[in-house]
Amino acid sequence: MTVLRDDEPLDHSSGAMNEPLSSPSRAQDTLARGKVLTGRARAWLSYYRAELMLLGPAAVYLGLVGFLLLHRPGLALAAMLTALLAAAGPRIPANTMLSLYRAEPIAPGQGVALRGAIAAMSARAGLAHEPALAIIPSLAVGAFSAGAQPRMALMLTEGLLRRHSLREIVARAAHEIAHMRNGDLPILALADTLTRLAQALFYLGVLCLAVDAVAWLAGEQVFGTRSILLLLAAPMLNSQLQLALPRQREFDADILAAHLLGDASVMAGVAQRWEDDRGSMIDDFRLPVPQRRSPTPSPLRAHPEPSDRASRLRAIDPASLGAPLPLADEPLISLVGFGPIEMRPRNRWPGLWF
Repeated sequence: MTVLRDDEPLDHSSGAMNEPLSSPSRAQDTLARGKVLTGRARAWLSYYRAELMLLGPAAVYLGLVGFLLLHRPGLALAAMLTALLAAAGPRIPANTMLSLYRAEPIAPGQGVALRGAIAAMSARAGLAHEPALAIIPSLAVGAFSAGAQPRMALMLTEGLLRRHSLREIVARAAHEIAHMRNGDLPILALADTLTRLAQALFYLGVLCLAVDAVAWLAGEQVFGTRSILLLLAAPMLNSQLQLALPRQREFDADILAAHLLGDASVMAGVAQRWEDDRGSMIDDFRLPVPQRRSPTPSPLRAHPEPSDRASRLRAIDPASLGAPLPLADEPLISLVGFGPIEMRPRNRWPGLWF
C-alpha cells in the first residue's frame, strides 16, 4: 500500500516538477498531494471543533461554580484553570499513562508477529516513529493509545490477548494507530484530563458538604446548596459531555485501520463485536471513586453503534485497500506474575477502573 508521508518535501529541482499538468504522473502526483492537504485541513478543523466542544462547556461550568463559591475572584480562577486545561490537557506524556495503567513492556522474545505487524502498520500510516507496545495487567478487553510524536504508546490489555486471535488483536491495534495518524490523541488526552478534574471537583463538593453540615449545627451556611450540588454533579456532567462527542473520528479511524490492514472484513468483524461498556450514570455518584465502572478510558466510550461501524466497513471496495498485511500466527502473550485476582477490573488510583 502506498502512503504519502506528511514530511515528504516537494523536490523543486527535479525535472518532474517542470512537467506539464497534462502529464499523467504529474497530474496524479498533484491530485494525491491535494488530497493530503485537504485531509490535513479537515483534521485540524475536526481537532479544534472537538476541543471547543470540550473546553466550552467546561469553561462555563467552572465559571458558574467559581462565581457561586468566590464571586469575582472565582471567575478569574476559573479562567486561569480553563487556560491551563487548554495548554496542558492535550499534552499528557505517554510515560504518564503507562504508569497510571501499570502497563509493562513485553519481553524482547515475545510477540514477534505482533511487533512486526505494528511496525508494518506504522510505516503504512506514515508515522515518523513506531509506538511503544505495552501490556496492561487486566482481564478487561481493551486497547488504547497515548502520547504524542515522537513518543507514543500503544497499550493492550491482557484480557484482549487471551480472548482474541492475533488477527483480531492486530485489527484493534490498527484502529489505535489510525487515531495516532489522524491526530486524535491530544483530544483524547484532554478529555481524560477533564475526567480527573471532574473527580477532584466531586471530592471538593463532599468537603464543602461536610463543612456546611457542621456549620448547620450552629445555624449557619458557608457554601450554599447550589454550589455543592454543582460540584457533586461534575462527574455525571463530564460523562454526558464526552458521550455526546461526534462519532466521526471513530468512523475515520475504522476506515484508515481497514486500509492499514488491507482487509476490511476483519475490521468489520472486530467492530461488530466491539465491547463498549459505558457504565451507568449512578456510578458517577458512587464513593469512594465517582466514575463509570468501565475499563475503557473516558474519551473512548463514545464509540458508534457496532452494527453502524461494521456496515460502513463492509461498504469499502476491496480493490481500494491494497495488499493485505501478512500475519504469521503465534502463541498469545501473557505477563508472568499477574494472576486472575490481581487482574480483575477494579478501582485503582487515581480513579481508574481496569
